[in-house]
Amino acid sequence: MICDKIIYGGQVLLTIYHQGFDDEINGRRLKIVEKVGSNNLIFTETLVSDDEIVNINDWLTKEEGLLTPGSTKNPYGEAACAYMVHYKYANKPSRIFNFSGDRYLLRISVDELIQINMFVKKYTGLDIEKNPMYYGDIFIYRSYTINYHANKEEGITVENLPAGSTVIVRFKKHDAIVSTKIVRINHETEETEIKSDKPWTYHDIEIYFDDVLVYYRKDLSYIRRMQISMKLSEPKKRIRLNKIADNYAFERKGSSHVSKIGDPPDEYEEMMNTSAFEINKRLNAEKPDEQVIFMKPGEIQKAIDLIGNVMQTASDSIWVFDSYFTDVNGIKGMLDWIHILANCQAQVKNVVFYSKGPNNALDIEALKKEIEREPELSIMLRTRKALGIHFYQTKYPIHDRFVLTETDKIYSGLAIGTSFNSLGDHYYCISKLSHKASVTIWGELKSWMIDSNNLLKDAEV
Repeated sequence: MICDKIIYGGQVLLTIYHQGFDDEINGRRLKIVEKVGSNNLIFTETLVSDDEIVNINDWLTKEEGLLTPGSTKNPYGEAACAYMVHYKYANKPSRIFNFSGDRYLLRISVDELIQINMFVKKYTGLDIEKNPMYYGDIFIYRSYTINYHANKEEGITVENLPAGSTVIVRFKKHDAIVSTKIVRINHETEETEIKSDKPWTYHDIEIYFDDVLVYYRKDLSYIRRMQISMKLSEPKKRIRLNKIADNYAFERKGSSHVSKIGDPPDEYEEMMNTSAFEINKRLNAEKPDEQVIFMKPGEIQKAIDLIGNVMQTASDSIWVFDSYFTDVNGIKGMLDWIHILANCQAQVKNVVFYSKGPNNALDIEALKKEIEREPELSIMLRTRKALGIHFYQTKYPIHDRFVLTETDKIYSGLAIGTSFNSLGDHYYCISKLSHKASVTIWGELKSWMIDSNNLLKDAEV
């Protein structure tokens, strides 16, 4: 039996046993070491006694059963079915997790966890990224590999079935089962042919040994015909430019050739399949895009609802980047947004803006005076002592506008194609930002604002 271990900073993260591979390791010991963060990440593979799994103890729960090829927990991927025993432990590795009292939190950075997950996938085959709480657990696997192939459209041939086996094949066409065959093997055979009563395109297969399911696959299909499209590319055509770049390259179409291999397709089915493909392509292309919202003049309430909903769902922080937030022509609208921000539940609220001069936009001092003069905001200042909003005035403007929020270290946000003081005046887009995009934008703008010495002054109101 083979034992694989993943060790990080001297702590075992994962233990995997592979039964039935004794002859393949030949007594060798494999060890691979990589550096992740400040610790060594190690993979070891050794030959161990079958008795070692008898001593597995202190586990919380146990899960076992047959895994189909391609299953998340199947380390053999598409190559084989695997019978799995999964021992689950409540205590998780402290090198990568912290326990907060009611849940585990990540102790290391996301990038470090991604590196560890990739290392585990590469050397053990287990796709642990799907559930990182498998760390600290023990897995035992026994693989089952069966060889079979199609006999044109008649059926399939299964190879090397042992005596005592039972094979169940369900032949299918489209969504219908057109033929089911049950074959019992009384003596060992090199090849067993199983035919369908009707034309079929794919099939399921189940194999039992002594009435125990050892192999199962669903919706298997075979390549009976192939169309190869080849395109010979030509060198790119380059044109010279004077200002924006030295040159620009155009792709050329080149020549193409289509080769068809195998049996010719049924004309009716080919026509139906092509028609369905083209219609579905158009349907997918014309589906509403929920990530980008196109705004028209006069849709101010729609913009307020979109932006306000993002702001009020944040619990940790809100960052508003709008270089023209304090434009003198939009002071009343600006004060409304400050009122909305002041009532949001986020612990930290920030506005980053730029002022070219008093004739164009308010600076921080003038902004504070306008806030103190506004009736509703002045009442809030008297009762709460502060609005809880931090204002940052930069030396230079940025073009786009952003609302970025943070809740439990998860970021989201909006990219807005116009200033807050002109949301109802123009055609523009509001784009929803993913966590990764929000983190990148926030990091770059924070670095530009502070590290590049573009921050002129700041104040909290």
